[in-house]
Amino acid sequence: MRQVMRRLALICAGTLLAASTLSFAGDKHPHGPMLAPIKSKPLPTKLTADEEKSLLNGDSVMRQVENPDGGYGVAIQDINAPVDVVWKTILAYDRYPDWVDNVANCTVYKKPSPGVLYVDMEISVMFVSSHLYTINTVNKAEGYMSWILDRDRESSVKDTVGYWMLSPHPKDSSKTRVEYSSQMIVSGVPDFIAKFLTRDSLRSGTVWVKEQAEAAVSKK
Repeated sequence: MRQVMRRLALICAGTLLAASTLSFAGDKHPHGPMLAPIKSKPLPTKLTADEEKSLLNGDSVMRQVENPDGGYGVAIQDINAPVDVVWKTILAYDRYPDWVDNVANCTVYKKPSPGVLYVDMEISVMFVSSHLYTINTVNKAEGYMSWILDRDRESSVKDTVGYWMLSPHPKDSSKTRVEYSSQMIVSGVPDFIAKFLTRDSLRSGTVWVKEQAEAAVSKK
C-alpha cells in the first residue's frame, strides 16, 4: 500500500512540475503572427452618454468580445493624476508583482533602442505559471504604446497585441484618460489561465493604474 501511495505521490508531483511552467525562455515561439500589430496611434473609443457618466463616477468602462480561442477588449478609466505620472506607473514593470493581482514577476530583459522594451511577465494562477514575452514600443510623444510577442521566446499564448493610450482629460488637463486594449489567441492553455488572460486582466487592467497613480500624487 505504501509503494502505491509513493507512486501516486510521484505521479502527482510530476504532473504539477510539468504544469507549473507553460513556457521556457530558451525556446522559440512555435506560432507565427496571427493578429495584426498596431502600427499607429489608435482612434479613441467613442463613448456613450452612460459610459461618460460611469467615468465621471470613478468607474471604468469595459467592452469585450470573447470567443473559444481568446478575445478582444478595451477598458477606459479617468485618473486623477497627470499624464506623466500615469506613464511612470505603467512603465514601472518591476513593481507589477506588488501592484497587479496574479503577476508573480515582471522584468525588462532587453532595451535595444530608446522606447523599445522587451518584457517578461510571469503570471501565476492556481499555482500554474505562464509567461508572456512581449516587445513594447513606447511613443509618449503621440500618447500611446503598443506590444507584440517576442517570437524568439516561447510565450504561453499563441498571439497577443494591444496598446495603452494616454491623453489629458477632455475637461480637466490635470487628469488623465487612459485606454487599455488587448487581443489574444489563447487556445491550448488551461481554461482558468485563459479566463484570467482575457477577461480578468482586462477588467482590472486600468483599475490598478488608477490606484497607484493617484496614490503617487497624494504622496507629493
